[in-house]
Amino acid sequence: MIELYEMIKVQHGIMIIGRPMSCKSQLYSILSEALTKLAEENKFDKFTTYHKAMFKVINPKSMTLHQLYGLFDPYTHEWTDGVLGSTFREFATNSTEEWKWIVLDGPVDPTWIENMNTALDDSKKLCLMNGEIIHMNSWMNVLFETDILDKASPATVGRCGMVYMDEKCLGWRPLKKSFLDTLPRVSVSEENIENLDELFEWLVPSCLGQIQKSELYIPFSEMHLVTCMLNLFKATMNVDKMIEEQNSEAPVVVDPIQMQMTFLFAILWGLCSTIREVSRKAFDTHFRNLVDGLIKGHAKPPGFKLGRANMIPDTASVFDYIIDSTKAGIWHKWVETITNNQNAGLPGKEDTEGDEALIIPTAETAKHVFFLNIAMQHGLALAISG
Repeated sequence: MIELYEMIKVQHGIMIIGRPMSCKSQLYSILSEALTKLAEENKFDKFTTYHKAMFKVINPKSMTLHQLYGLFDPYTHEWTDGVLGSTFREFATNSTEEWKWIVLDGPVDPTWIENMNTALDDSKKLCLMNGEIIHMNSWMNVLFETDILDKASPATVGRCGMVYMDEKCLGWRPLKKSFLDTLPRVSVSEENIENLDELFEWLVPSCLGQIQKSELYIPFSEMHLVTCMLNLFKATMNVDKMIEEQNSEAPVVVDPIQMQMTFLFAILWGLCSTIREVSRKAFDTHFRNLVDGLIKGHAKPPGFKLGRANMIPDTASVFDYIIDSTKAGIWHKWVETITNNQNAGLPGKEDTEGDEALIIPTAETAKHVFFLNIAMQHGLALAISG
C-alpha cells in the first residue's frame, strides 16, 4: 500500500498488476480509506501532507468504445458523453485538494487504451472525438487494474508506473482467519473454533501440495480453491442461519463431530473440485494416509475427534461418499441418495411415452442435484464443466 501511495505522488498513470484475488481492488480501496481518515484527523494542521481520496471504478470492456469515450453524431452534430469522458471532466474541473483516482478495472486492450496515451504522457490531456481536450489536474491519477499486459503496447506500458501484487505474498490464511472470526460464538464454541484452526493447518497445506501434482479440469489459484472450500463449508453447515439466530432464545449449536466431517467433505468437493478423474485415485490414497496420520510432518492434531466409525469408508474412493443429512456421523455413497421417484422427464417431452423421455439418475446426476441445490439456496456461483 505504501508503494502505491509513493507511486501516486510521482506518477499520474499507474498499473496495478496481479492475478485475481491478489487484493488489487482492496489495495487502492484501503489506501483511499486510510488517507481520508488521516486527513480528517489532521484537518486543523495546516502543514499536513494527508489529503482525502476518492475514486471511481470503470470496466472498459463492459461497454463499447463510444460508450466509453463518447459519440459524435455526423448527421445531427450532437455529442453524447461517454462514461470515461464525463468522469475525466468531472475530476478535472474539481479543484479541491483531494486525490481523485479513475480506476479502469479490466483487461488492457489496444482497442480502448491507445486513446489514453495522451493522458498518460507528460501533456496529461484526454482528447475526445468532438475536439474537446480535457487537462488533468495535479490531484488526478489514472489507475489500471489488470492481470496481464500481453496486449498492451510498449508506448502505453512505458508511460505508467507499475505495482505488482502476488497472491502468494498474502496467502490463504487471511481467508481462514476472516472466516473463523465471523462464526457466532453462541453456536460454535471457542474450543471448536480452535479445532477448526488446527484442521486448516493440518489438512489444507498438504492437500494443496497434492493438488499441484494432479491433472486439473481448470487451473485455479490457491486463493480460489480455499474460497470455494469455505463457501461449501458455510453452505453445508448453514452458517448464515447460525448468524441470523445467534440472538434468539434457542440458537443453533454445532455438533463437533458433524462439523469435522463437513470439513472433510468441503475439502474433497471445494478444495479438490477441479481434479480430473485420472488423478483422483492418487489423491484418494494421499488423503486417507493424511487423515490417518501416516504422512510425516502432518500428525493428527489433538482436536481431531473423528473415530473409525466417522471416517470415510475405504470400500470406494473418498469422492464416492457424501455426509448423511438424516443421521449424524454417517457417510453413504452418492448413489444411495437416489430415490425411486427421481426419474425425471425431459423438458418439453412430459407427454411422451417410453424410456427415451426419461433421465435415469446416477451418482453424477445426484452430485449435480446436490450442488445445484446448495448453490441456489445460498446464492453461490457454480460452474459445471463437462
